[in-house]
Amino acid sequence: MFTEADKQKMDDAAADAQNDIVDSSVDLEALRVVANWWKKWVPKAGHRRLGRVLLEHADKTDKVNGK
Repeated sequence: MFTEADKQKMDDAAADAQNDIVDSSVDLEALRVVANWWKKWVPKAGHRRLGRVLLEHADKTDKVNGK
């Protein structure tokens, strides 16, 4: 399904995402809430569906903020 190069790119992107959280001014309490929500629902809904749920909310927030 995925080549070793594809897997490496995904691993690199995950590391970049981790660094983005650590280096940003993200509200750590909000991050904890979302992480616990994800942990609760991922066994039942899966990563892809939960990602879609989060992105739906991000789009609504962006529209509110004029983005």
